[in-house]
Amino acid sequence: MQAGRKPEFSYLCSDEPENMLLIASLLTCVYCLLTLFLWFHWRSIRYFYPAREHKPPDRVSVIIPVRNEAANIQQLLADLDRQCWPDGTPFSDAQLEVIVVDDDSEDATASLVEDYTAHRFSLRLLRLDVSAGFTGSHKKLALSQSIRQAGGEVIITTDGDCRVQPQWIAHILSFMSCQNLVLVSGPVTFGCEKNLFDRLQTIEFASLIGTGAACMQAGAPNMCNGANLAFRRSAFERVEGYAGSMHIPSGDDEFLLQKIFRQYPGQLAFLKNREAVVQTRAQPDLRGFYYQRKRWAGKWKLHKKLSTAALALLIFGFHATLITTALMTMAGSFPLSLFLGILLAKGAVEFLLLDTVLRNMDKKLHILNFVLLQLIYSAYAVFFGIVANFGGYQWKARRYAA
Repeated sequence: MQAGRKPEFSYLCSDEPENMLLIASLLTCVYCLLTLFLWFHWRSIRYFYPAREHKPPDRVSVIIPVRNEAANIQQLLADLDRQCWPDGTPFSDAQLEVIVVDDDSEDATASLVEDYTAHRFSLRLLRLDVSAGFTGSHKKLALSQSIRQAGGEVIITTDGDCRVQPQWIAHILSFMSCQNLVLVSGPVTFGCEKNLFDRLQTIEFASLIGTGAACMQAGAPNMCNGANLAFRRSAFERVEGYAGSMHIPSGDDEFLLQKIFRQYPGQLAFLKNREAVVQTRAQPDLRGFYYQRKRWAGKWKLHKKLSTAALALLIFGFHATLITTALMTMAGSFPLSLFLGILLAKGAVEFLLLDTVLRNMDKKLHILNFVLLQLIYSAYAVFFGIVANFGGYQWKARRYAA
């Protein structure tokens, strides 16, 4: 070997930065186009204005599965007691039925529901009937048992830690009737933000709500949130409810969405209206946040739709590539200008989407919070994309296998 001549294998390695440059550029273009696609379809969802006149429906049933919600349940019941039509006419006992299903709460949830007597609506407390050896989803079982006993053709679901606005039900019913829909997905956000951790969760959660709404508008629904979901009982029965997914601890909302979509394409929609926004609570600590996001991320691998799996893989691949290029940039093997260009393009399209979604929920996207989330989000996305495939998680004081 001549002096000063590099070993031949170095020429093989020299192509790696160029390959990464090509991969990073391609994935960034695809990711930015996808985000713009979501922004376009979010913007194309028309803001819904209900008519002031109303036709009293046959009974509507609001179902609330609960476990250890003593701190929150009476606030939600008080919100439901204030439900009215756009002209101010309140819902009557004959029109509104509320069913609270207690899943073996270890606190005073059940007794607080029983003690809540000052209400205009029909209120029932059910105790979840769990057979010996049951290992499936307690929430899906609670919903199934309560739907069988519900008197309403329209079923609306929410969670015990949520807050709803006075015309929440009226907007859902009016929207469902005007558009001839069998399923309505509504906006959900975090309320009572007390610190930076809460505000960052709100931004991240808005990306999920916006993505689900935009994909539904595009005719390819992939996610929704059971804290603000309505569907016709006849549709639930036709698709056999949660049959086929009862063994999966989470996904009561998304798996039902997919089944109804297959039977009723074109009859599902997202309700864009500030009066229809449901507020829930952000996770108060890292432990709760970890288990909640692991539970959510674990649902992606169980979806049967190829497009849903492809979307998850694309997002995971983009963020993994972003981390790789960041390390290569620090090592001097990736152009700094290109890396900064990727960050700028990514940040610009994400800000466009998130700002639009949050504004429709009376939230403001603060630039400093957004920048901070930008710095940590790729590591967060890759981490949960990996750990969701291993080990179980804890939720509502129960342990679930992976």
